[in-house]
Parts: sequence; structure tokens; C-alpha cells
Amino acid sequence: FVGIIVCVDTLQITPKRHFPAFILGLVPAVASWATELAQALLRAVNPDKANSIDFQDPQTWRGFGNTMQGLFLLGSNYLVTSIVLTCMLIFTIDRNFTMAALWASIGAICSLVGLMHAIKLGLWIAKDDFGWRWCVGYASTAVMFMVLHLGQRLDLVKKPCDYESEDNHRTVDKLSKVTVSELDRVVVSHQATTVTNDMKTPAADTYTHGGLKG
Repeated sequence: FVGIIVCVDTLQITPKRHFPAFILGLVPAVASWATELAQALLRAVNPDKANSIDFQDPQTWRGFGNTMQGLFLLGSNYLVTSIVLTCMLIFTIDRNFTMAALWASIGAICSLVGLMHAIKLGLWIAKDDFGWRWCVGYASTAVMFMVLHLGQRLDLVKKPCDYESEDNHRTVDKLSKVTVSELDRVVVSHQATTVTNDMKTPAADTYTHGGLKG
């Protein structure tokens, strides 16, 4: 319930164009949750087999298929993974490919040292390790972003937009669309309030003076 409330609050302050990045940031957490459910299901169905399995070993999940192994690797240290993927997509949507490349490079380094897609810290560079494979993937993505940035410099790719200025212009446009009738209603309401107050004031003075004369 708390997570749902946090997500709702986040969506209220997040620009609509960044909603896909918000959804992408939830994927690693969902992957981690799915692997936990798989472990709980196996313990309920076959406790003896579940107790003999090391669920923290990525090679163990290979026996359950590539899908489960992928879920385990994607959900490992999912908080860092969510941050990196979300930032990458946010800057990609804004066409700020330099920052997107920076976050992809951060993802490559974190994958190599075990901060992402791994169960413990260390250099994951052995042949059967998956850390260096994730590192190559993120590094390739960073190179792609830099190529897109070069395309922007050569006017081959659209340049970044000043979305903050666009948002301000939209706000001004909404305010400028106030109709004359709405303004008239405000003016008439103000005039009616003023007339009502003026009508009440003499009566109050008369009652006061009459009280004094009496």
C-alpha cells in the first residue's frame, strides 16, 4: 500500500513525457519480486529440494531456464539498476544524449564491479560471469548515445528541446484562454458584493445613531 501511494505521488510531479521512464524503473523491482515468489512457490511445493538449492547462485537459476536466470540477474541490486535505467531513458526522451551516455557508462562500471546484476561486490570478469556481459551491453549503449550526440552536432539528429520553457508557455497559454464571459462573471460578482455592502452600511449607521439618540 505504501509503495502504491509513493508511486501515485511520483506520477503527480513527473512530466507525462517521463512516464515510460517511470515504468521502466519498476521493472527490476518486479523482476526481484518474481524471483522471490518463485522461491516461495518451490519451498511450498518441494521443501526438500528448495533447501538443497543455493538461490543466490546465478548458475542455479540457469537450471530453471533462461527466463528465470534473466529475472534473477535483472532483479539483483534492483535499486541501483532502477536508478540507472530510469535516468538513461529520461535523458533519451529529452534527447540529451550526453547525459544518457554518462548514465550508461555508470551502468557499465556498476555491472563490472557487482553493484548491478550481481549478488556481491567483485570484478565479474571470469568467462562464466555475467557482469562483464552486462558491462559490454551498457558500454555499447553509451557508444550509441555518443554517436547520436555527434549526429546532433552535425544537424543529422534533432537537438534537445527546452521542455521547461515549453511547459511555461503552455501555462501562459492556459491562462490566456480565460474567456471574457468568465471575467464578466468575476466583475459582476465583485460589483454585487460591493453593492450589498453599501446597502448594509447606512442601515447599520442609522441603527447606531438611533441608539445614541435614544
